[in-house]
Amino acid sequence: MQPFQFLSQLIDLVTRKETTAIIMCACALILWLPEQMAQWLHIHEWRNQYGHMIGFAFLVSFSSLVVVISKRAFTAGVYMFELRKKKRMRQRQAAQERAKEERVKQTLQTLTENEQEIISRYMNKGTIQQFLDPYNPVTGRLIDKGVLVALHPDVIFPSGGHYCQSFVLTPPAIKHLYGDHEIRSCLLYTSD
Repeated sequence: MQPFQFLSQLIDLVTRKETTAIIMCACALILWLPEQMAQWLHIHEWRNQYGHMIGFAFLVSFSSLVVVISKRAFTAGVYMFELRKKKRMRQRQAAQERAKEERVKQTLQTLTENEQEIISRYMNKGTIQQFLDPYNPVTGRLIDKGVLVALHPDVIFPSGGHYCQSFVLTPPAIKHLYGDHEIRSCLLYTSD
């Protein structure tokens, strides 16, 4: 074994937190061992002669463990902070979704006759998608109220003297109109 490899392996061994804890405990035990016990173990003279080195090893290993524990505590604190932050964000998003669902539910209960006619087209065909005139003010009001959304906002095409665009019901509208158990997962492509 090369001398540098041995030194490198020795440094790796000594810098492990487990080894550091063992060194710290051994040094503390030797330093604070009662005099009679040290004489019985035959380390009394050795302790008196090398006490300053043992004290230095204790301080270095103790400081190293304090740094490791502080680093771990800081990392755990940051992790816990991030978890709480994500949890609050999910709670805020859920509250916003519930408020949006409630607004759409209230909106669907107070629709005008023209708006009800458009919604009844969806219900009669059992679909969540319809082709509607994007320039119709009734369609615009339903979009503003959060009941409809354009499936492809950039695609408007002429059809029979007026323009058409694909509109789908928003998830809160689907939930209110079709119920939780009947939310459609696929779009049924139908035209007027």
